[in-house]
Amino acid sequence: MKKQHKILGLFSVLLLALILLVTGRVLYNNRVCNDIEINILNPRARLIDSNQVLSYIMQNYGDNIIGKRFKNIDEYKIVKILENNPYIDYVQVSHSGNTLEIEVMQPRPIVKIFTDKGDLFIDAKGNVMSAKPGYSPYILVANGNIKPQFKLPVSQKINIHSLDKRKNSAIFSIFAIARYINASRFWKDFITQIYIKDSKTIILSPRFGDFIIILGDATELDAKFWKLHTFLKHIDQIGWNKYSAINLKYNNQIVCVKK
Repeated sequence: MKKQHKILGLFSVLLLALILLVTGRVLYNNRVCNDIEINILNPRARLIDSNQVLSYIMQNYGDNIIGKRFKNIDEYKIVKILENNPYIDYVQVSHSGNTLEIEVMQPRPIVKIFTDKGDLFIDAKGNVMSAKPGYSPYILVANGNIKPQFKLPVSQKINIHSLDKRKNSAIFSIFAIARYINASRFWKDFITQIYIKDSKTIILSPRFGDFIIILGDATELDAKFWKLHTFLKHIDQIGWNKYSAINLKYNNQIVCVKK
C-alpha cells in the first residue's frame, strides 16, 4: 500500500510539473514581441551590421514582427531568410521576455578574387559571394587569367562544389591553395597573392623577398610547400634577393632562377 501511495504521489508531481510546463509555455508564447535584439557574434568581420540584418529581415519577412505574439512569429522563416544573405553564415533565433533575439555569425573570407565580371570572396566553407564594395579585409588576393563561368547575383552566394569544375578550374585551384595557406599561420603571414597564368602555371607572391614562387598547378600542395619551407630555412644564408624565381613544380627538386 505504501508503495502504491509513493507511485501515485510521484505521478501527481510529474503531472503537475507537466501542466505547469505546458501552461507556462502557452503563456510565454502568448507574449507580444516589443523589440528585436541582434547580436553579431564576430563584429570584426565587418561584412554586415545589426541595422543591415534588421533591414534585411523587414524587407523579406513579408509582415510586421513588432507587436505580434511570439506564437505567430515564424522563427524558422527568419532563419532561412537570413541564411540566404551572402554575408551571413550562421543564424540562431529565440525569444526572451518580450524580445526576439537573433544571433548572427558572419562568414570568414579566406581569399578575394579579382575578375573582369566582378570581385569575389570565397569563405572557409567554399561559399562564393560577391565582394562587398569598399571593403578590403586583410586576406589573400588572387588575380590573373580567371574567367568564372557562372552568374552570381550580388544578393546571393553559391558553394564552389555546385559549380562545374572543368569550366571553373581557376576558381577551384584558388580555393584549394587559399584553404591550404589559411590553415597555417606561417603561410598565411608569408604568402600574399595567387596569380593564375594558366591551369599549369600558378604563381605565388611572398610578403618578404624580391622573388616569385612558381607553384605549377594546385596539386600535391603538401610536397610543394614542404620544399618551399626547406628552402626558406636556408634563405638567410642564401640571400633574400639572389633569385628571381623559386620553381616548385618539378618532383623532388627546387629550381631557382638567378637574377
